[in-house]
Amino acid sequence: MNRKQSMIIDDNEIDLNYINSTTVEERNKIVCSLWNLPYDEQIERKIQLLKSMWQRCATDFKYTNPGTKLRSTMDWFRTQAPERLKENFIRSPIINGYRNKYEFSIGADRQVGFRLGLYREGSIRVVDPPENCPIINEQARNIVKHFQHYLREQTTLDGHDPITHDGYWRQLLVRLNRQNESLLAIRLVRQSTMTDQELELECEKLRKHFEQEPQIRSWKINIRINMIIIVYFTVNIQAAELLYGKIIELADCGPETIVLDICCGTGTIGICMAKRVKKVLGFELNEDAVEDARFNAKHNNIDNVEFHCGRAEKLVGPILDRISSKERDSNFVAILDPPRNGLPANIIKCLRNNQKINRVIYVACEAMAARNNFIDLCRPISRAYHKDPFVPKETFAVDLFPHTERSELIIMFERISSS
Repeated sequence: MNRKQSMIIDDNEIDLNYINSTTVEERNKIVCSLWNLPYDEQIERKIQLLKSMWQRCATDFKYTNPGTKLRSTMDWFRTQAPERLKENFIRSPIINGYRNKYEFSIGADRQVGFRLGLYREGSIRVVDPPENCPIINEQARNIVKHFQHYLREQTTLDGHDPITHDGYWRQLLVRLNRQNESLLAIRLVRQSTMTDQELELECEKLRKHFEQEPQIRSWKINIRINMIIIVYFTVNIQAAELLYGKIIELADCGPETIVLDICCGTGTIGICMAKRVKKVLGFELNEDAVEDARFNAKHNNIDNVEFHCGRAEKLVGPILDRISSKERDSNFVAILDPPRNGLPANIIKCLRNNQKINRVIYVACEAMAARNNFIDLCRPISRAYHKDPFVPKETFAVDLFPHTERSELIIMFERISSS
């Protein structure tokens, strides 16, 4: 899955649509594996997982034949990075009900909730979300209950059957903000027998159903039918603000800095940094995300950003070669915020081999999967990596996902000179 696309719950947690157990405890464990641990113990568990990752980095880096000059990088992976985690682990400001996005399946029997198992395994059953699931907040839960009532009492349309392809209702997506405003996106499969008038009548009936509920109405619901794609946005806004602040701090940018925002998505990080720097150059594969990034920049009156759609390894070099003579002596910083599997080796090779870039901030949502990127940034000069390596200087972790084993890892790398 592309991180910036979405019919999956998000890039950093298990897909809530596919749950393989019927008991409440087991469902909770799959959705949020640390749900029954005190928060202090959750943090300790996350730190231990990151420490294991750093040990793997040290072991893997040893096989790059680093020599005496880069031996300190291996030592940093093995000892310094793990030691910093305890002090540099940033907790989520909100622990329960922190998510601002939920996707719920709709079964053929019109049940709204989590799907048991996978389509490919022949499972089409959907069950209620657990009442004590700590990542689902009350507002989202009440919206689900209200929509469930509509499906049971107000409509004659059945849920979509993924095996026979009969039925209509397929998925409910709920987006929330801190102002108690909600956006509902309801995926409805329009069968060939449904007329335009029938579709419009169903939509109008659905809107009235939500407007008639006082508690729901006070949440300022907006409903969109048949929304196909939602560009990724973080599910924990309060923790994300801390994450972005730490990225900006580590980037140490000034008015002579040009920021390369690789995998920029909707441009959030670059736009946050724009007023501090000379220019932001964003790179993203998803066309919808690039359009949103350009809109966001315009909406925020930011005019020193450019967003480019395409493969970063093909775009970065030519774009940097075309910058004006006044900008060539700028301080170039790359922000890398890739999908959970990390970046393709060609992008890391492009950054390594462009000597203009002297600092890299890497944001990893799945550090173990991205560790080869860390090693390639730091590996010795070779035929493939013919410019000076980077060395890790600082690391922080931010807990964007309480009750799960995941956290966001930030590493700051600086290029060392061969001289």
